[in-house]
Amino acid sequence: MISVYIKLFYFWLILLPFGYQITAYTGVIEPDKAMALVLIMIGCLVLFKDSEYRRSRVLFFMFLAVTLLMIKSISLFGSEFYAKFIWDDANKIAYFLVPLLVINSMDVFRRAGWLVVFVAITGCVSAFMVSMGLITLPVSVPLEYRISWLPRAKGLFLSTGNLAQYIAFAMAMVIIAPGVVNKKAKYLRTVRWVFFLSIAMGLLATQSRNIFIVLLVSLFAIAGLKKAGRMNANSKAIAFVGITIGLIIPLVFVTVFYSSNIVDTVAGAGGDYAKTSVLSRFQQYSVAWDTISSNPLLGIDSETYKRAGPIVDHIHNMWLQLLTHGGLITIIIMFSLLLRSFYGVRKMARIPDKAEDAMVVTVYFAAMAVAVMFYIGQDKMFWTLLGVATSLACIRSEITVQEKKQGDDLPAAELETGYKGVRLR
Repeated sequence: MISVYIKLFYFWLILLPFGYQITAYTGVIEPDKAMALVLIMIGCLVLFKDSEYRRSRVLFFMFLAVTLLMIKSISLFGSEFYAKFIWDDANKIAYFLVPLLVINSMDVFRRAGWLVVFVAITGCVSAFMVSMGLITLPVSVPLEYRISWLPRAKGLFLSTGNLAQYIAFAMAMVIIAPGVVNKKAKYLRTVRWVFFLSIAMGLLATQSRNIFIVLLVSLFAIAGLKKAGRMNANSKAIAFVGITIGLIIPLVFVTVFYSSNIVDTVAGAGGDYAKTSVLSRFQQYSVAWDTISSNPLLGIDSETYKRAGPIVDHIHNMWLQLLTHGGLITIIIMFSLLLRSFYGVRKMARIPDKAEDAMVVTVYFAAMAVAVMFYIGQDKMFWTLLGVATSLACIRSEITVQEKKQGDDLPAAELETGYKGVRLR
């Protein structure tokens, strides 16, 4: 039964980017949405048969996600908008719960990671095929031109911000290759060639600034973490936090204080459409700040929402979007979820044979921190990948406790030098 349940999850993960297209073509509910409900119900039953350590951590993250759901739209409670927003957010957060509940071992996590590689390749190749006119999808973003001779396309991923994060996670998987043993290493070179070729196709087709920036951040993070591999776990975590802060703060500073220069530069590099796009983003940010002032704690109410119009639903910055719709409390909850997840993954780096998995997720967090500065986020693709990353934090606690228990039975000399390379005292 458990084996079928895990395989159903793998199929669900592969199906994710195809959901919108299947619904548009057949007129039925997205199959991944229906499967998510089944997986969550089975996952809750299985969870209470799991270890106490993993169960407590999964329930903690579930509590934060549900709290975020309840608080995010509370300022609209009693209005005609409340039911729609709460239902939409519940559907999206369900995609976070699925991998969080299902991924209960390192083997399942690694298999899910390689499926993320497949999904990223599919997204890049589909965008290229749409751009070249080789296929037509039932649901697609209207074609635009940033390169005079090639139309821009997004393929199966309707958001380049999502595709950027999947590419970053996948890139870390194929470069770091956690858990790959000698007999499988011969296939890794082929996978890498296919992946990097698809990335080139995706960059050409999407012509996305977000993807390009996230790729550079990911490569920088991978190189930094590999170099930090000679450090101890605490130094590695400090190095990563420093890298992330060093990337984000200048990015925010430049965006806020040099907006006019950015617009002019982008116009010269990407043409009139690029200039229009950037101007639109700054207009969104301005509207967001104006609407937040009405209720900074809980977000905009129904009257402010009516006055502002649909623009507040499409603010291309996840933090401003959350601040607008959920206020400071929602920001605090979301930040707590991400920080607690990162803290759990950081601890995983202390275990030698799990450190590579922690590196993959660390690269994802660095990429996500940058990507959400330029797009809305909070949709099913975003929540799914965050759920996969967060599941590693729950697995880590269980493994560490097991190894500590084993370490308690070791002679004092082995404890002093460390068990399996892990200093326990």
